[in-house]
Amino acid sequence: MEIVMFEKLKALLAKQLKIDPEKITRESNIRRDFDVNSIELAEFVLSLEDEFDCEIDDRAVSKLATVGEIADYLERELS
Repeated sequence: MEIVMFEKLKALLAKQLKIDPEKITRESNIRRDFDVNSIELAEFVLSLEDEFDCEIDDRAVSKLATVGEIADYLERELS
């Protein structure tokens, strides 16, 4: 399931931020590596909530930096 979650995140991130999916790894830092600002991050979180039909805690998101950390968080929350 972990690989599936990462792949879904990667596809969403690539589409929303117009990033080459090949450049997205579990270690990619969304803010630093892709120069995502707070508005773009909020929009991405909203798209995650829509995609996975869940509510993501804003405080939790502020502590997550990498795509892998977000994937792990979603795995825990959705299980």
